[in-house]
Amino acid sequence: MDLVNCKHAGNFADEDSTCVHCDQGPECEWLYSNDEFIALTDKPVEELAGALEFALGFVEAQVSFWNHKRSKCPCEACNWLRETQRLFDKFMETDWRPTASTAHMH
Repeated sequence: MDLVNCKHAGNFADEDSTCVHCDQGPECEWLYSNDEFIALTDKPVEELAGALEFALGFVEAQVSFWNHKRSKCPCEACNWLRETQRLFDKFMETDWRPTASTAHMH
């Protein structure tokens, strides 16, 4: 991300219209809400899955912009995309969503 002209140094400020209308707003907001100081164990699985899905979409858009053939390209971004997509698909096939009976246990 290009943060040279960002007056918040990449810390998304939802009350600032500059952030809300910024071209990098979604990426910045995602990074801010998933930074290294956020305890991942405290986040719901649904939110983590959504964050990974967002990251996949972002990297896929970059790879497409670069005109890479993601299925065969040996670059780091394409490798990450292939491996992470397989992991994400496998995760989505599992029964990770809480059932009505387990949801009431907490």
